[in-house]
Amino acid sequence: MTHDNETGDHYVPPPAPPIKVKDPVRGIAIACVLLGPLLFVFFGVIIQWWHPVVSGLCALLFVGGFITLFVRAAPTNKKDEDGWDDGAVV
Repeated sequence: MTHDNETGDHYVPPPAPPIKVKDPVRGIAIACVLLGPLLFVFFGVIIQWWHPVVSGLCALLFVGGFITLFVRAAPTNKKDEDGWDDGAVV
């Protein structure tokens, strides 16, 4: 069986872009969003130990992480230097 490409030429992809370092603030915010409800369930349902400070801390972790993620995900109005845009606006 022969191949269509008899000359031996093949596609060589361009080098991959460098891997971006993850943002530690985003990781902490995601951990807070997940840890708040988990601690609330752990202390409230599993251990059945209700304390206003623990409940407030769990709520503060969740709300603080959510607000941090929401604010950091807001789009910026900065245009790229090459003039490329996000496409058509409907």
